[in-house]
Amino acid sequence: MRLVGSEQMRRIDERAIQMGMPGVVLMDHAGRAVAEVAISLGRKSTLVLAGTGNNGGDGFVAARCLQEAGWPVQVMLVGDPLKVKGDALTHMRLMENAGLTPQLYSGWEALAARLGETELVIDALCGTGLNGPLRGQLAEVVERLNEQKKFVLAVDVPSGLDADQGRLLGPCVQATVTVTLADPKPGLFIYPAAGRAGRVVVAGIGMPAYAYQGERIKGSLLTGPSVREWLPPFAPDTHKGQRGRVLLVAGAQGLTGAACLCGEAAARAGAGLVTVAAPASVHDILEVKLTEVMTAPLPDEGGKVAATAVEHLPELAAGCGALAVGPGLGVSAGVKKVVASCLALDVPLVIDADGLNVLAGMVEIIKSRNKATVLTPHPGEAARLLGRDTAAVQAARLQAACDLAECSGAVVVLKGAGTLVVAPDGRYAVNPVANPALASGGSGDVLTGLVVALLGNGLEAFAAACAAVFWHGAAAQLAAAGADRGMLAGDIISHLAAALRRVVQTPDEVLPYVRMMPLGDQGVKRLDD
Repeated sequence: MRLVGSEQMRRIDERAIQMGMPGVVLMDHAGRAVAEVAISLGRKSTLVLAGTGNNGGDGFVAARCLQEAGWPVQVMLVGDPLKVKGDALTHMRLMENAGLTPQLYSGWEALAARLGETELVIDALCGTGLNGPLRGQLAEVVERLNEQKKFVLAVDVPSGLDADQGRLLGPCVQATVTVTLADPKPGLFIYPAAGRAGRVVVAGIGMPAYAYQGERIKGSLLTGPSVREWLPPFAPDTHKGQRGRVLLVAGAQGLTGAACLCGEAAARAGAGLVTVAAPASVHDILEVKLTEVMTAPLPDEGGKVAATAVEHLPELAAGCGALAVGPGLGVSAGVKKVVASCLALDVPLVIDADGLNVLAGMVEIIKSRNKATVLTPHPGEAARLLGRDTAAVQAARLQAACDLAECSGAVVVLKGAGTLVVAPDGRYAVNPVANPALASGGSGDVLTGLVVALLGNGLEAFAAACAAVFWHGAAAQLAAAGADRGMLAGDIISHLAAALRRVVQTPDEVLPYVRMMPLGDQGVKRLDD
């Protein structure tokens, strides 16, 4: 599912109008879609909070349609009515001619009285064009509305949200449902802003196909159908050599769990042969823990891999389709040399955990590689690689991931709620799954195993990372079974097969809180059920 940013959406809208689709018609379609969803929610008493721009115009149409449907509706205009222009003004006049006159916002007391008798609030204050924090009356209305904890339906995006980067620009509406128009916007699925969107309905508004000509849409939302395309079934006569050999350089004293989880996940994800190379002092432990995965001892220094291990890596990596380095390695001078040696190998590479930590401040060296590289940092690791603090990365996750992909030349998987996958060429994908049960030690090691296995199967790096992220999230959802406690990383591995079957057999279930609503669809019922 494509994600379209605000500037790109503006160009698409302008192109549609220039080539014959009247803007007043598109606005009418948008408002009607909002009204259809409002009716489906079953909360009749409605208050539309409208701004003076086009988002307010969508709200005027929705209010008129609700009134025509016999629903009790009121409209409050927040801002100077003289600033209502163009198509929005046309629809405000049509609404007034239908007998619905907007009340001008005059202070919190008047709004509070209206809210007391309202079941549903439609947020049509500000749309995707916002590039700074709400101020004045708009900020006051949003802050006080959030305090009331009303059922809120946002038009296109919740007001105050950065539609492109997923940032909170300042005060931002807490929506229960968001009806996003024509195409979903990235910020609805990127945290922290995604937490304000609620359930998302993507409403068609009749945007003509020609309006998209010449636009390179770089963003996408990960879905089951995409994963099915990337993970075709193996042929009946496939043997283990054709499914790819992968090598994992992982583990240290006290950290063997990371190596085992990564190896087991790689095997479960379909790699034909998996070898975990670890310091000799923990080799016997891995021999006991791992059954379907082979092991190889490396020179050891103080329980961590020694610098002399670099002499063994070319032979171990010979014939491998992919390599992963980092899970549970620890940090030492020897580890640093081993990671540098892995970078020099002519094989697709996944770098995780301590492999990333030893690269802090020198991530540019990855650009010299001839083979694909995938980095899988959590926010703290990404911050160290970029020379920023973790809070800055979390506040603008997409920008941070894009910056890291650009400076490293690698595909970046920025882990966290709504994991992001970004390619050096600007393509990016957002995983809509945000599962607190994944906030458990070892879940990232499982993800690294999935990525390296799919690289070993021959997938292109961006596709391998995207498929692994979605599959990982789907397995975690099944393992957690709706609970945010009690799941361990190993449970993700044990649910991988079932998760893949679910993606293949029931693709419509993989986006439980995202609905598609074609133009004119009257079948949207009880979204709050």
